[in-house]
Amino acid sequence: MNSSRQHDRKRLLLCASVFLLLCVPRNVAVQAAETHAVPEAMSPAEYVTQSLQEADENFERQDFWSAYELYQRVVEFDPSHRVARGKVYEIAKIYQALEEVARQEQNTKQAEIFHQQYRSIVRTLLGVLTAQLKRAISTYNKYKKEKDVSGEHIQENILNALDNILTILHEFRDIYEQCPRDEATMEQMVEKIDAAISKYTQEYTQYQNTP
Repeated sequence: MNSSRQHDRKRLLLCASVFLLLCVPRNVAVQAAETHAVPEAMSPAEYVTQSLQEADENFERQDFWSAYELYQRVVEFDPSHRVARGKVYEIAKIYQALEEVARQEQNTKQAEIFHQQYRSIVRTLLGVLTAQLKRAISTYNKYKKEKDVSGEHIQENILNALDNILTILHEFRDIYEQCPRDEATMEQMVEKIDAAISKYTQEYTQYQNTP
């Protein structure tokens, strides 16, 4: 872990200590984030804008779970929305820090609540990325088949699909490294992800160099 990451973690733990002391009720319950549909009276763009605005307001008030639910609405609607997904990831790290501080204070009950919230968010992130990766690989295989069968020149589409796959795999890697369940699982998953990254990078280079 580099010095910058260590500094960020210390700062996060300090903020978590203050938050735990001042803001957290002792009977916080874990609730699953609900799935929402776009209201008929709103356009998709309006829905995303309003959800992000409300989420940001909740985040500023340090109502992190309510903020998470709103950011997750956006991610459900648009899994590629990097701002919303980044905030979901940030909130996961906040709950991870809150759990650590609660355990240091021997507040086992509160630590377990934070752990459940943290794991729930991470599972959601992994579920979103898994669905995206399946679609990306399916799209890539479709383009490969079209190129092989029909001989159509769709190299740009293939490269874009591969680039999407690699982006998602790197995000998977980041999550397993930054939010590991345990070291053994993290190392095993990162090894598998690295192998997939290597495979698709080679295929990207192959298609990139194909005339």
